[in-house]
Amino acid sequence: MGSDFTAVFGHKFKDYEDIVFFKKELDDSVHLKKLLVSLTGGNINAINHLKWKWGYTNGHFHSNAELTPGLFVTLMFDNRYKLIIGKCLCEFSCLIGWLAFLEDDSIQKALRKICLELSKYLGNPVYLPDSYSYTDYVYEGSCIHDVLQSLKKKYGLPNLNIASMYDEQGTSWESKGYYIDLFND
Repeated sequence: MGSDFTAVFGHKFKDYEDIVFFKKELDDSVHLKKLLVSLTGGNINAINHLKWKWGYTNGHFHSNAELTPGLFVTLMFDNRYKLIIGKCLCEFSCLIGWLAFLEDDSIQKALRKICLELSKYLGNPVYLPDSYSYTDYVYEGSCIHDVLQSLKKKYGLPNLNIASMYDEQGTSWESKGYYIDLFND
């Protein structure tokens, strides 16, 4: 995961057709595209021409193919946003720093709006600490339950809010724990 913003979602996609449908829904969502483009200062008038692009797919993934452990698909938007979709998990990341998400209310609000839009097709997002990568869970075909069990073992219960993930330590900082966004605020 590194220092970029990352959220992990569970999903119920079963096969290629489900992901093609998901991509079409993302491409058709003017609201989501406006959120994505405005966050990175892009040209809002060009959103009709922007589409999610197929990125790397390991293995042979085609019509009627089922999602199986080890198979994943990548979708990219505007070279700034990436969705990696595995058997049961989806990782969303972007070129906005984790620290900016934790410290800047406007960035946090914008990324949460994007995650809210994505959660309409996926499960609720889990915001992960910047020091721990869960991409392997996506690649290996793990489920959101596996991620939550691992997080609980390492960090205990989820944080009660995003602000509690930020731990200032004099001249440095650290993010700690994880947060499951239920969008109750």
